[in-house]
Formats: sequence, C-alpha cells, structure tokens
Amino acid sequence: MADPEEIPPALAHTAYRIPEHIRADCTPTELRIRCEAILDLQARADAAGDDSRARNLRRRAERMIKAMSPGRLRGQSRPAG
Repeated sequence: MADPEEIPPALAHTAYRIPEHIRADCTPTELRIRCEAILDLQARADAAGDDSRARNLRRRAERMIKAMSPGRLRGQSRPAG
C-alpha cells in the first residue's frame, strides 16, 4: 500500500482524498502520478472559470480520485465484450 507520507508533501493532501482501498493497490509512484494528474485537472478547472469546461474538468478530477484501475485514470473506456 502506498502511504501518502511516501510522496512529496505538496501531494499528500490530495492522496488522503483517495479512498484507502484504492491507495492499497497503488505503488508510491502510481499514487504520486495520480495526485499530480488530479491537481493538474483542478488547476485547469480553476483557470477555466465557471463554465461547462470547468465543471467537466472538476468531474474528471473527482472520477480520478475514485477510479479503481489505471486505465480508467487515462480516460480509456472499458473493453467491449
């Protein structure tokens, strides 16, 4: 399990928002990358203002916090079948 204390302090607050059962399956590197991506989406949403683009970016960040698999983090759809 990746401990939020194992990643840079600037990312730890975001890491604690990720449910523990999801963090349990992450390596410290995966957790760091996930947190960086979440913070990037949130910064882009803040820069976009209050329009639909900002809302979409915030929703993507929230989905990334709760995503179980790395494929879902990259926005890939589930395989057909």
